[in-house]
Amino acid sequence: MHGHSWRGDTAEVLGHRVGLDTGAYATGVLSAVRLDGPELAILTARDPQAGPWNPWAIPLNDQST
Repeated sequence: MHGHSWRGDTAEVLGHRVGLDTGAYATGVLSAVRLDGPELAILTARDPQAGPWNPWAIPLNDQST
């Protein structure tokens, strides 16, 4: 499991790791994982006011412009 290196608004499940960070501050999507023995489930909550994620948009909390 790891975070702090998000690439989009969905978690990445690979054979050797799970990337849970979905950049909630910019995408409006918060992710978590549920482990039950060998089974893994990704849980997500999406802000209904966030709209679709745009990788070229400035995050809402960025006030540098």
